[in-house]
Amino acid sequence: MSNQFTKITKHGHSPRKGPTKVYRCWRNMIARCNNEKATDYHRYGGRGISVCQRWLIFANFLIDMGEPPSEFHSIDRINNDGNYEPGNCRWATESQQKRNTSRNVILTIDGTSLTIVDWSKFSGIKKSTIIMRLLAGWGHRKAVFDPPDFGRKGQRKPRKNTERKMS
Repeated sequence: MSNQFTKITKHGHSPRKGPTKVYRCWRNMIARCNNEKATDYHRYGGRGISVCQRWLIFANFLIDMGEPPSEFHSIDRINNDGNYEPGNCRWATESQQKRNTSRNVILTIDGTSLTIVDWSKFSGIKKSTIIMRLLAGWGHRKAVFDPPDFGRKGQRKPRKNTERKMS
């Protein structure tokens, strides 16, 4: 039994020992946009994300995207509401992709827009602290840069001065 995904093709990306990484990526991209039974269909095809007509042919996809730079890269849509098409896709690492999801909260401070994780790394304030501050109604700048209030319940209190006075 043969279908478009398992037959041997002239491009050499689906050899008998198994499809290559770029071929599996292409096949999975089409499935999540076109196959209602695919696990992630509701996050892609189910919300209107599609694969451009040109990329329904693997050779065209390969020409436009090329090989992934490493085994750690997979396809990523730059605009998460956009389709899989040239100009909106790139090879990205898992870390890059996590910063490019519709679930991320982007904070803009002085014209710089970063995710909460990135602001946390920049300011040294814990991600969870920033989130709790935002939920409490704090402004972006204050949530990201105000030092922790050590007097509050559940937060570390500063050590008392244990030095003895010299008489």
